[in-house]
Amino acid sequence: MDWVNKQLANAGYSPQELTFTLKDVWNLGEFAAIAALKRLGIDASAIALSAQRVYRSSREQTLKLLQRAGFTAGEVALAARSLGERSLSRIAQLLKSARYNARQIIEALKNPLNAKEKDALITLLKVLTNSTDSVQLVKEFYNTPGSTMVQMLFQANVSALQIATDINTAYGAAGNTLVNWMERAGIPAYDTANSIKRRLNTQGQTLMQWMKWAGYNPEQSASALKSVYRASNRKITSWLKNAGYSIDQVANVSKNVLRLGALASARILLQAGYGMNAVKTAIARSFNLGMGQVTRLLSRL
Repeated sequence: MDWVNKQLANAGYSPQELTFTLKDVWNLGEFAAIAALKRLGIDASAIALSAQRVYRSSREQTLKLLQRAGFTAGEVALAARSLGERSLSRIAQLLKSARYNARQIIEALKNPLNAKEKDALITLLKVLTNSTDSVQLVKEFYNTPGSTMVQMLFQANVSALQIATDINTAYGAAGNTLVNWMERAGIPAYDTANSIKRRLNTQGQTLMQWMKWAGYNPEQSASALKSVYRASNRKITSWLKNAGYSIDQVANVSKNVLRLGALASARILLQAGYGMNAVKTAIARSFNLGMGQVTRLLSRL
């Protein structure tokens, strides 16, 4: 049969005509036809187009058969393009379905599809959603820094909790480092705080310190931790103070996040351990009051 097919190919038969012959004359199924065409030296893209037109199976099925016939991930990626696939994510998904491994997929996206390495990595992470294993692979194979990996996971729409889990597992990153990387990636304060608490069972005071160190502002930190820990106003104020936020910042949180008035804010600042003179000054600044007004107000405490 191979000899006859070779003669037909030499006589100018197109891949599609050869495929019709294999199906109608030799009564071959799609895989056997693909394998026969491969033995003739016909490329994966031409075979895919011909098989689709003759056998009318799904793209996914045809690409799986190309893999089974021994074509590389790069060759099958080009075949997917020839069948009309343009999205990197879709092609990566088809390659995954065809049972190529992560390294084969990412190399196919880079060459021959010419994706930039970062785009290829993000696409890989979108497709390989049991992400801890793929994160470990990408880290080891491409020596990706943890901060960059967090950014790529976030861009790949991986949840903050999954990011915290994956990075903690793959990089052994400490909690403060995780928070720092998540802040640099642009992950919202609430999502960061919630994921760190759930992943590491971190105490509120410790997490508040990490949030400050990472660069979250006091309003972001206070709002996030109040929701995550269902913490009282008094506890949030104490955590902010102990984390090293300034008294003016804490007073602004009391006004803008905790929604307390001047008198209640002064009371909670004093309870947190700030001195009276410092509290007076902070309340005057935060609530735009004169010092005389603040003195009269605090006389009611």
